Amino acid sequence: MLLNGLRTAKASVKATWGLSEAWNFCARRLRPRTWARRREENRAAVGLYDAGGARPICGQELGPAAALPFGRKTLSYCGCEVIAVYNVLLALGEPRPLAEITDYFEGTGIILNGSGGTHVEAIPRFFRSCGCAAEPLYAFRAREYDAAFAGAPAAVFSFWNARTLRACGRWVGVHTVCVTHAPSGGVLVQNVHGRAVRPVQYRSIADYAESCGLLPIVLIPVRRNT
Repeated sequence: MLLNGLRTAKASVKATWGLSEAWNFCARRLRPRTWARRREENRAAVGLYDAGGARPICGQELGPAAALPFGRKTLSYCGCEVIAVYNVLLALGEPRPLAEITDYFEGTGIILNGSGGTHVEAIPRFFRSCGCAAEPLYAFRAREYDAAFAGAPAAVFSFWNARTLRACGRWVGVHTVCVTHAPSGGVLVQNVHGRAVRPVQYRSIADYAESCGLLPIVLIPVRRNT
């Protein structure tokens, strides 16, 4: 058991370090002219997801937001971080227009022009720019995330989906979700997979990770500054 634990820890360190180095190497901004044009296109395209009519996004392949451009791709392909941030702000009672969030991340380090999603280190910076407290936690075990999440109303959770499990999603790679507390206890996970139509409830973040064979990367609990 100890040997297996050490192997798991070693794999987690290698995966986290390797992904961090890849993010730092590949993170870029859109060209200024493209960025400005995309800003106007996105603002015109997603009126259903502006701050006044905000609603959660449960499946990134569904609804009008799916076709929203992000870098050279769309939110349906690589928008899980953007959607997780959007859902967290909605859970905090601080909704922001979806186009505003895409605009920020397109200007602060999308990966491979969007093909690789969003640089995870840009996420807490965005929350801080919104007046929220957000401190990322990198840990080997998901149980440590539950302790950190206990004092926050919502969090962004990024992980490596090491194997495909039909019950938990269709990704093999990095995925990011919004996690909130369920009224009846446990946690609710938004955007578990691209065609989800509602949040999925688990006993805890650790239960979610263990049930779905996830290798945790980072948890970002988010709170409103008082």
